[in-house]
Amino acid sequence: MSLCQEANPSEQMPAGSASCISLPGIQINHKLQLQMYAQKRGKQLPWYDRIQEGPSHAPRFKSIVTIDGQTFESPQYCHTIKEAEYAAANLALVSLAQEVSSEEQLPVGPVFNYGKISYHRLTYL
Repeated sequence: MSLCQEANPSEQMPAGSASCISLPGIQINHKLQLQMYAQKRGKQLPWYDRIQEGPSHAPRFKSIVTIDGQTFESPQYCHTIKEAEYAAANLALVSLAQEVSSEEQLPVGPVFNYGKISYHRLTYL
């Protein structure tokens, strides 16, 4: 179960929202995929900034990722910086995938964790 939540509970995202999906044993590493996208195309690596709100004992975070001059902000507040960065990276990947031509394919896939070793299985859009 994800720890991400909306800033305004009355405007919650639909269940199973792609920006904060968490399944037992499977972690989708959107930050890694965005980095691979940038490296493959010879672009500068993604840069992450964060927005923090709430009291110090219960902070909430949003993340803003910039890649190739485009900026993407996580659509919701999260309990950890990592979740916020993953949400922003996911949004960037979804947006960039729509721009990718049929000849250029963007790798997307889950990371399977087996003990201390992670295996990345790629599928292409």
